[in-house]
Amino acid sequence: MANPTAPYGYVISRSAKEDAYGLWRFDPGSRNLLARVRLKASASYPRGKSLVWIGGYLLGWSAPQPAEKGGHFYEYRLFPFDPASTDPLSAPPLQVGTWSQSKFWGRGADFENPEGGHKEYDSADTLTLVPLGSYLLNFIPTAGRGTYGLWNFDPCPTAPGSADPVPGDYSYTPQGSFRDIQAGHELIPLNGYVLDRERATGGYRLWSFDPQATNPITRPTIQEGTWADIDKGHELVPVGEYVVDWVPRNGSYRLWRFDPTSSNPLTGPVREGTLPDALRSKITLTGFQPTVPVDEARASVPGTVDFMRSKIQHVVYYMLENRSFDHVCG
Repeated sequence: MANPTAPYGYVISRSAKEDAYGLWRFDPGSRNLLARVRLKASASYPRGKSLVWIGGYLLGWSAPQPAEKGGHFYEYRLFPFDPASTDPLSAPPLQVGTWSQSKFWGRGADFENPEGGHKEYDSADTLTLVPLGSYLLNFIPTAGRGTYGLWNFDPCPTAPGSADPVPGDYSYTPQGSFRDIQAGHELIPLNGYVLDRERATGGYRLWSFDPQATNPITRPTIQEGTWADIDKGHELVPVGEYVVDWVPRNGSYRLWRFDPTSSNPLTGPVREGTLPDALRSKITLTGFQPTVPVDEARASVPGTVDFMRSKIQHVVYYMLENRSFDHVCG
């Protein structure tokens, strides 16, 4: 069994058949790419609930639930991750509540079919949230042009149990449609970039992410092309600067390093092999890298990163106007 407190990445495995889940330590330099972390036998997380890693927390939400007055709502839970726990997905939530369907749908026209047609923008109810730094991108894969809304993420740690981690509306963040991203596309967040994968064709585009732009996934593409060896039977799981490319049918995998400067942003493979037998069909994987804990032994040694991390309590942003060079330098 793996040491659950070591500062590596982690992968959560979940089954569509049961609520039990698995936790695996991800270590590209180890003999086993994924090493199981021991959990208690009753460790569980409801099947059908979505789960993403954002801002040092795990954010989970339910499938659409029928509301009394029509439409749907979604139960959400924001909670910390403790790899030393024997059931980390059952940690006490920092925030818990519900989102109405109208929070994410019905705020604008179906951009491809404003007078009718598919109307996925209003009729779809599968909530897809893509974590991008301190933002969440709500992607509605409409036919023709996918619709999106960008949301700020705020865990509100000083107001536990009383705040929505996806607060407000689109007053300060963009909402609109993509010209080139639609139904059949999968958006994979990778260190400030978005890897746009078209499953049916093997096509890919790499986009930069800019939350201040009118369209946060900004044109032009950084890289684009077609993979000859990654088809719809492959799953791509990002973990830090790596992407695990695996085939659920037989458990085979290749590990790629992400390089946005390469014509194919998935470079390598760094290594390849077969994942443990427990990871096969009907299993989904969620990868993430939690914050490396402060090393208590080094926290008292001046000049170390751990020393600084243990001393910093507040970060102040000091912003000057656009003539700041003249003001500062005379």
